[in-house]
Amino acid sequence: MIFILFLSALIVFGSAISSNSFAGLLFTITTIALFYLMNLFENISKFNPISLIGENVSILQGETQLNEQYWTMSVSFLATIFLFSAAISVMNKKKL
Repeated sequence: MIFILFLSALIVFGSAISSNSFAGLLFTITTIALFYLMNLFENISKFNPISLIGENVSILQGETQLNEQYWTMSVSFLATIFLFSAAISVMNKKKL
């Protein structure tokens, strides 16, 4: 659920800063690809929102505890708030 909110915020922010829908989609895809690349590093992966979708099955199977994902969920939640706020700010400054 947290990752879906994060992805939605990323899409909204990408659409807000771009002039057309293709550029917003390209921004989202590029950002997700960068997050996947950053997930290769152990130090960064515990803060990376992408690791939420990588660990979902192990959490459901009981192999990973939910509290082990505390930092990832916190960063994702804060990034979601920041992205939605930034998108609102950008849209308020744009002329429609």
